[in-house]
Amino acid sequence: MKPRHERPSGGLAAKLCGFCPLPPARAGEPAPKSRCAQRRFDKGATVTNCDASTRLVGFVMQGVLRLARNRSDGQQQIVGLLLPGDHFGELFVERAPFDVECASDVVLCTCDRLDFEAMLAQNPDKEHELLSSSVSELRAARAWMSVLGLPTIRERVAAFLLLLMARQGDGRSGDGRPIRVRVPVSRGDMANFIHTRPETLSRVIHALVRDGVLELENAQQFIVPDRGALVATTGGETFAQMPSSSDGHTKRIRLPETGEILRVPK
Repeated sequence: MKPRHERPSGGLAAKLCGFCPLPPARAGEPAPKSRCAQRRFDKGATVTNCDASTRLVGFVMQGVLRLARNRSDGQQQIVGLLLPGDHFGELFVERAPFDVECASDVVLCTCDRLDFEAMLAQNPDKEHELLSSSVSELRAARAWMSVLGLPTIRERVAAFLLLLMARQGDGRSGDGRPIRVRVPVSRGDMANFIHTRPETLSRVIHALVRDGVLELENAQQFIVPDRGALVATTGGETFAQMPSSSDGHTKRIRLPETGEILRVPK
């Protein structure tokens, strides 16, 4: 695991994770020597491996991480996606249950796990912030997993897009205006996540375009002319359990490189 470069975090990282720089342990003491650092990883790189002890934790600033495990038949299964503002890495354990890999080029705000744990122990307010963030992420993970409970691939594709719309700040629009949604992972990763083949996924997407439910700008950019039609495609599932900007646990952040607005845990 070799990041392209590393530098102290600040700016956007501070807005996204809320832990940059690490606060002093007690009033009047200097800030901890080890602070969060910004690291860039290329698409396909492994950030942490479940087969090895890891000391790296942090938050996603830009890009997408995937949580993956290798099945007994040798195939890889994607069990979760982490978007900007999400926390990665396991605290208070030596080994993580899943590999953390880069589904795209990513920028991460990282910290040594032991330093981060010590900071939490000495700063109850930060510990409370992380707990609130973890609750929001747990709700989001349950929403992601509920996609797989839908019986058809068509329903899963629609649900997947609805959840992305919620994270990108447009999931609850009710004024009838078209909504643009960007899929930040490859078609292969998307197919893996919803348990289908890329060829099947492609056929389903083109069927949704043909039926007027979606408009295709490019491989990763869609327009939803009518959110109600997309909801109807899922069988009426609105995925209201996805954290929103009005639930008190999330905030809106605009990514400077893409202009994309995301809902991230406070």
